[in-house]
Amino acid sequence: MPPIATNHHQQPTRNTYYSNAMHLRSSARIVDTLTRGLSQSGVGDVSDNFLIFFGCVLGTILLLQLALAAVVFKYRESSNLKLHQPHVLLAYVIIAAFATGSCILLVPFNDISCMLQDFFLMLPITFMGNILVARSWRVNILMTPALGIGRDDETSGAKRRRAIKQRVLNCLTAIVTMKLSLKRRVGSEGRGGGRRSSISTKRNSLRQEVTLRQLVFLTVALSMPQLVVQMCKLCIPSLRSELAEDDMYSYCEESRGGQAMQRLGYALSIIPLFILMLLSMYSGGLPLLKMYARSVQIAALFVLIVAFISIPAIAFAMSVETMVYLQSCIILTFTAGTCWLVVVQKLVPVWKEKKREVSMFQVTKKGRTRGHGAQGEAMFSH
Repeated sequence: MPPIATNHHQQPTRNTYYSNAMHLRSSARIVDTLTRGLSQSGVGDVSDNFLIFFGCVLGTILLLQLALAAVVFKYRESSNLKLHQPHVLLAYVIIAAFATGSCILLVPFNDISCMLQDFFLMLPITFMGNILVARSWRVNILMTPALGIGRDDETSGAKRRRAIKQRVLNCLTAIVTMKLSLKRRVGSEGRGGGRRSSISTKRNSLRQEVTLRQLVFLTVALSMPQLVVQMCKLCIPSLRSELAEDDMYSYCEESRGGQAMQRLGYALSIIPLFILMLLSMYSGGLPLLKMYARSVQIAALFVLIVAFISIPAIAFAMSVETMVYLQSCIILTFTAGTCWLVVVQKLVPVWKEKKREVSMFQVTKKGRTRGHGAQGEAMFSH
């Protein structure tokens, strides 16, 4: 009896311990498999709190840029905004929003995010910089001859800056006139004559015209080297980035050829900033050129300062989160900062004009209301 009962209860207890041990081993294997999968995808190196914070920051900036694009589209027919080509500003804000959203690729999720990282970040940034270069070229082409820049009573330093700026303008104009000369050559062969170029090469000519098509052609022509580099890096397997693991964290690994193409892409994305600095180094005392040059200089210098501060910190970063945060700071400084300095400042006069119209409408409405009230009192008195 009692011994039999004891022996009867001891056998199920051993089986239970054995089954529990097997369940624990299988659970440990599942957890180990999931941990390896997360570490291979790179997410295991980034905390959930950082992903939530990073996503909220990118989402907020992205929504603000989309709202800015909607405002530009709404006031595109305004007389103040037409002077600054609202379609170009709208394209600029949309490309900036695309680059902002692409910052999520800085987190090394897997091989696909590493492969698409440079293509979806460097190419939009280069397009944005070249749009600013093309707009600066247009403003200088239109304003410089008409307002008589190049006086003889300037100092030697001003003359040197003006000469450097003129050489840069001539190079950019040669890119546009190259297309026009090809079209004239084709037209002369087909119709026996060609249309005269709308861009005059004479410095003192007052008949200047820069069309939207010429502005788009210059932007695309300046961005073609970056497009070729990123397409080669994306299509050639030996140049693609791949996810790699280290003792400390996961990162996107580049081959020797991929590193060379990546550095070339970085250089091509920085070149538009230096061209903007050269175009804004001389304004000739003109208020419009001085204001435009000041906004461009502030934007370019701010981006370069943030880049020079962040790049050494990225080199000595000890975690993926730090690297992602510093890289995104450089990109968001350019995408958000230039949108504020280039686009929002153009909308301020539009908003002031609309506010003035609303105030005048309210004053007129109050005057009409008072007039009708006085007429009613006069009729009641009679």
